[in-house]
Amino acid sequence: MAQPLLSAAMIVRNEARHLPDCLASLRGVVDEIVLVDTGSTDATIEIARACGARVFEHEWRDDFAPARNLGLDRARGRWILYIDADERLRPIARADVEARLADATEVSLRVRLRAFAGSTPHWEHRLWRADPRIRFAGTIHEKVAPAIAALARSDDRRIGEGPLELDHAETQDDQTRKHARYAPMLRAALAADPGDIYNWRHLAHVLDGLGDPRGAEQALLCAAALSCRTRPVTGSLAFAELVHRRVACGDDAAALIEEGLRHYPDNAALIWQQARADIQAGRHAAALQWLDRLDMDVDMPVEDTIAYPAELFAADVPDARGLCLFRLGRYREAADAYRRAEAFEPASQARRARRVLAEHRAAAGAPWPAAPKARRWAAPRVLNGVTVDLGGVPVALRASDGMRAQAIRSELGYVPLSHDEPVAQVFYGAHSGPLPASEPDEAQGDLRLWVGDGAVVVGHRSGMTAHVCGGVAEIGGYAPDLRRAFGHVASFALAALLAEHGCFLMHAAAIGRADATVLVLGDSGDGKSTLAAGARADGWSVLSDDLVLVRCGVQGPRVTGLAQPLAVPAEALPPGHAASGLPTDRRGRVVLPVDDHSPGWRAVTAIARVGHGEEDEPVVSRIPRHELLAPALRAMLARQPGTHSARFALAVTLAELPGLRLQHGRVADDRGRRGVRSLSAGLAVSA
Repeated sequence: MAQPLLSAAMIVRNEARHLPDCLASLRGVVDEIVLVDTGSTDATIEIARACGARVFEHEWRDDFAPARNLGLDRARGRWILYIDADERLRPIARADVEARLADATEVSLRVRLRAFAGSTPHWEHRLWRADPRIRFAGTIHEKVAPAIAALARSDDRRIGEGPLELDHAETQDDQTRKHARYAPMLRAALAADPGDIYNWRHLAHVLDGLGDPRGAEQALLCAAALSCRTRPVTGSLAFAELVHRRVACGDDAAALIEEGLRHYPDNAALIWQQARADIQAGRHAAALQWLDRLDMDVDMPVEDTIAYPAELFAADVPDARGLCLFRLGRYREAADAYRRAEAFEPASQARRARRVLAEHRAAAGAPWPAAPKARRWAAPRVLNGVTVDLGGVPVALRASDGMRAQAIRSELGYVPLSHDEPVAQVFYGAHSGPLPASEPDEAQGDLRLWVGDGAVVVGHRSGMTAHVCGGVAEIGGYAPDLRRAFGHVASFALAALLAEHGCFLMHAAAIGRADATVLVLGDSGDGKSTLAAGARADGWSVLSDDLVLVRCGVQGPRVTGLAQPLAVPAEALPPGHAASGLPTDRRGRVVLPVDDHSPGWRAVTAIARVGHGEEDEPVVSRIPRHELLAPALRAMLARQPGTHSARFALAVTLAELPGLRLQHGRVADDRGRRGVRSLSAGLAVSA
């Protein structure tokens, strides 16, 4: 007899009310149901047997893991679907399940779970290969993820996402007895492992349920304090729950929100609280920046393992956007935002009234300032895949959840879309891949690189990794700041992909005017962005202040910018130039918009190396050609040996151009414009 493909496994106790619907949802999808009962006194066992489940009884000893593992021991399928009695499998064709599992190379395929009615889904480890090395551990909040990760490492397999979706059933049961049973188990678990942040948070919920709010807050404070050191994803929830308590009591939560965002800048709950605080303080433009990051697809996870009420993103965020836009006099945009909120709750007269008022103001021709050109594509598009044009190379981008989609958008959101078939792909997910056991070929700050003819591997100190092979870059892992980590790792991954098509990504800036386009080389902190801000203020076009794409054309090297907002030191701004703050930026930089980005390729006419000098005023000097070759090569982020000859030829061509060294002056006032005017004078002399 052939081995079954898929076994459903569960443990139960007195689940007669929930079990029939759970088992019915599995019918026709799984090959067998293995049920372990831990002491039911109702009709649970009879219901399970009547539905064809294989039932095993286990004596309860205040330890969840042995009961769960008994079910795994008894399962006969090649794959295990783990499900609880109060969960339901969403309808899916058996043929689709068979097709996915038959081709799977992964050790585990996570499923989407909706933790409560009307929630966004989050990813859960519920579907994995039947392997005796995958077993639960822990007396309470027993975990299987560490065993799956260990097996993935030992067998060099990936963890992926599958097509299955689970819904948690609503229950109105009194939870007091359950809380009373869990409280001593949690205290015992924390006595053995006081650093378990998840258990501190669960203890807080239990104490709340038992009528001890002060004890609950102390438990959350313990969780938050621990998370400041290790910064696991569960720590963000401790901060968010503390903030919610303070706000609900009318207390000032500003300092707590700031601290939480410093450690967890991508947590949606903290972002929402900051946006609300800005709205209450009348800082509507600042609130819009935060709300822009909460544009989410509620059918996909917002954060990897955290669920939210879908109403927050489908109604509350658009409603808040509408309010901000209305207060700023941008009535047409406000009406659009209110319309989106109204679509979620069509019967709401209040939402309708706000939309109608905004439409009336817009139709009446009331003065309103023109909004910045919205040229960025929406982050939710990345969840289903979006193709962009990177220097003429169509690249498909995809992410596993909303915050990773936002991270991609923050780096590449101004890159134009492409309608061509992609020749390269980038996927940003939760799973970091294995790093080679050998010493890295190169180290740059927090990054380590391994390069070969067929593959490039990038490792970041945070645990983020990138594996590039065969035109596909898989970027994965968790970092408290997903945008920042993605920016570090993705630049080398994209460089590897693009170099295969003769397009070289460089860590450089580029500025242009009618008679010159200057490629600006320099390490981070050397003043490339300062020069770009000054050039923009002095009438130059700015292709980019940090990343450019360079090709070797028939008539010489050509450059185009990787369009991004300019992030510059505040003191680099010329007098009278407004800029918005860069949320959570550790260097205190401000952002200039991308309104005047110049698309298209331009011939490079000169090279400039920037740095900071000892003189009050900027100093410009000539650079011998032989001194330009090494920095030009170092700025090219592609590393694979197969592109070495093309990179070297391009670097030689760049080194033959006129080269200038610019040392920024120590005088901070208008430093960027002083620098670009000195550079301009130097270019005139060299010409």
